[in-house]
Amino acid sequence: MRANNKVTFEMDCEHNMILYEERMSCTMGYESVIGHGIVEFVEDEDKYEALKILMRHYHSEDFVFNTKMMRVTTVFRVKVLDIVGKRRDNIHPEEKTKKHITLS
Repeated sequence: MRANNKVTFEMDCEHNMILYEERMSCTMGYESVIGHGIVEFVEDEDKYEALKILMRHYHSEDFVFNTKMMRVTTVFRVKVLDIVGKRRDNIHPEEKTKKHITLS
C-alpha cells in the first residue's frame, strides 16, 4: 500500500437467503457499498487518537489498550473518492409484485 495507495473497498450486511421453492433455487438478500479511495497513513503522533476512535466503535465505554503496541502498529485511513450502494431486498420478488399490484 505504500508503493500504490489506490484501493477498492467493499462492505456488506443484512445477509438473508431468499429461497425460490418452485424453481428449486435461491439467492441472497444483502446491502452493500463498493468504492475507491486512497490510503493515507496516520502519523505516529496521531495514532493514539485514531485507535481510540476504533476502540469506541467496538466498546461502548472508553477502552484502555496497550499503548506499547502502537510502535509496531500501522494505522491508516481511506480517503473515499467514490462510493456506490447496492441492495437486494430480502423479499421474494413475486411477493413484491403482489404488494405492488395490491397497492395500485
